[in-house]
Amino acid sequence: MDYIEAGITISPNTQENREIVVALIADLGYDSFEDTETGVNAYIKKDDFIHAGLDLALSYIDKNIISTHVSINMIEGKNWNEVWESSFEPVFLNENCVVRASFHKISPMPDIDIIVDPKMAFGTGHHQTTYLAAQELFEHKLRNKTILDMGSGTGILSILSSKLGAKKIIAIDNDEDAFKSAKENIKKNKTTNIKALLGDARLLSKQDGFDIIIANINRNILLQDMQHYVDVLNKKGLIMFSGFYKVDLPLIMEKANELNIKFSSYREKENWVCAVFNK
Repeated sequence: MDYIEAGITISPNTQENREIVVALIADLGYDSFEDTETGVNAYIKKDDFIHAGLDLALSYIDKNIISTHVSINMIEGKNWNEVWESSFEPVFLNENCVVRASFHKISPMPDIDIIVDPKMAFGTGHHQTTYLAAQELFEHKLRNKTILDMGSGTGILSILSSKLGAKKIIAIDNDEDAFKSAKENIKKNKTTNIKALLGDARLLSKQDGFDIIIANINRNILLQDMQHYVDVLNKKGLIMFSGFYKVDLPLIMEKANELNIKFSSYREKENWVCAVFNK
């Protein structure tokens, strides 16, 4: 599958201005965003990309305050591995856990070794929200717990949950490339208690309850599907929401309050957030 990389130069390039741009284009189908030295890179499937829609969304910005320039680059699916292999470095989530590609040689090897080979799917531990969600998992007793990983990407958080002792994990993503990548990585890591599914929150009606839910997606999908998550969260269970900026935390908290799940805490990294709620 081919992707479009929309490189958006933002001036002045501040965190606040990047958040404004991301908020304006988030509903257009972009499934990943990357802060850059000049602004933001936004990624979308080629078939979903509409240049006029991007231009229209950015037209709402006051040009007297923020200026933007867009450059479009197509990333062919066949070239994605080459892109990753040239830039993908191991990520140490802590001193005892590393996320690496199979071609990385590390010595001494930490206790938890997670192999995630580069594919046309995001979620390798490099992104702030994946890192934050992983840090939160380290803080909880996962042994014999049932886990739901929504927006599972390459499967890194599911694999980590398994290696931390979880009993059963369901990993769901609506991107076919992510789904295929997760299945391959699950096999590579020999984490046989993970079941990867292709789809969205509508699949949850067929699932039993979960002790812990990880929803690392984006603000709009979290708000849209939160009721579905809460419906399958066991009593006294906890849910982690990630994939959004700190400025959006009040919206997440307001919706959670409507659904009677209680805010517990949040972590922040470079203005990205992972927030924890209890049922």
